[in-house]
Amino acid sequence: MTDHPRTEALIAQLENLWACFDELFDSFSTADWQKRHGDDWTLADVPYHLAYYDTEIIAFPLKQGPELADSDRIEVNSMAALHSWNASQFARRSAYSDPHKAVARWQTTRQEILDQLEGMTDADLERPTWMALTQSRGWRTAEFACVACLAHGWIEFMELRHYAEREAPEPAPEVTHTALDAFLRLHQSLLDRNAAGNREFTLVWEITGPGGGAWTTRVAGGETSLSQGRASDADLTLRMSPLVFASWWNGQIDLSDAIAGGQVDASDQGALATFNALFPPPDPDAALPIA
Repeated sequence: MTDHPRTEALIAQLENLWACFDELFDSFSTADWQKRHGDDWTLADVPYHLAYYDTEIIAFPLKQGPELADSDRIEVNSMAALHSWNASQFARRSAYSDPHKAVARWQTTRQEILDQLEGMTDADLERPTWMALTQSRGWRTAEFACVACLAHGWIEFMELRHYAEREAPEPAPEVTHTALDAFLRLHQSLLDRNAAGNREFTLVWEITGPGGGAWTTRVAGGETSLSQGRASDADLTLRMSPLVFASWWNGQIDLSDAIAGGQVDASDQGALATFNALFPPPDPDAALPIA
């Protein structure tokens, strides 16, 4: 029996997701690379973003572990600070303006991450690693960092596929499931404890299709918890596809609009108002709570 089944599972999931990116990138024509990606980007911006994110947020801190110098500990605590950090990275982009060069740079970083993981046992996954961004910031485990790498990549891939107007390739179901679980755990930190008070509220997330599943969020005593599975006493059930979840998380669609348009099914409109009060959009300038 191997001493690193969790490590092997992480490697397999990362390799599957990265292969999906490579297949999609390889299919792009020159015109495809210039398609719009949200308000400010084109598709050509995506591989550069992935390259600097995985280099600075994942690969380098993972390699340094607890020996990471204080001066190298990036900490980005709000959405406004995150936007500023991204802008500072794009200001240094000149060497990678060609998307093919950016893809190659990212592939180098990916290999660095794999090289580190392939030398780890499952016990090594527990060693401290610095995480820089928003709700994840602070000392975490190497496993947490690798799952964060997967989740970030997955949601970027779903967004990329949306703007590229492609329905394939499809990440392996376990990749999608791992990513969804990671984002739903982050979502708990957005609870407005003042609005929660002593209120009790139970929400079921029902994500359809390959890799989906059911998760239950419970709010009680001003705190929140998440568990896999479908509670029988839910005040609200939200049903959507992984792609719609990714679009909602990225702020591309408003939940109410998605419900009106049939992309999301909400079991109770009154309970939806409670959900929105308990989990409001974060103030972009305020420090986000740590999940």
